[in-house]
Amino acid sequence: MPTRIPREKLGWAALLALATVLVAPLSAAATVDVAGLTHLDGTAITADEVSENALFVVFSTWSPKCRGIVELVNEIHSDWGDRAQVFLVNFQEDAGAVEKFLAGRKPKVKVLLDPDASFSKKHKITYLPSLLAVRDGSPAFRGKLPSDVGPVLRPIFE
Repeated sequence: MPTRIPREKLGWAALLALATVLVAPLSAAATVDVAGLTHLDGTAITADEVSENALFVVFSTWSPKCRGIVELVNEIHSDWGDRAQVFLVNFQEDAGAVEKFLAGRKPKVKVLLDPDASFSKKHKITYLPSLLAVRDGSPAFRGKLPSDVGPVLRPIFE
């Protein structure tokens, strides 16, 4: 049987919960573990390049269902880029294939490579294209990339 909190103590519980919420942002912000990701030129991305709030879109350029990914991610960046960083993360392809795919397309975000899928495996990405939304260093959403990300991202970043 659940324990009931007496009404006279409920005020203190609410105050304690509020204090926890207010103090939490003052602690050191966690960063996203970006081990395994590289830039198109092959250099490793560093934790300094990623804020505590990050939004990753993981995709495959060889998949027909990913043909419009650049336009979709540019839209996500336009709508959400002021609240979180947006990255395109390519799954297991070499830089040449990615550059060929990007020819003529103009991504507004950094394009990163996950050549050995270590980043994707670490974050349990099982579907392409996928969305991984990270808040304060921890995954807040992981799943199939929806055509409208607003309902997924609003509760996380607003």
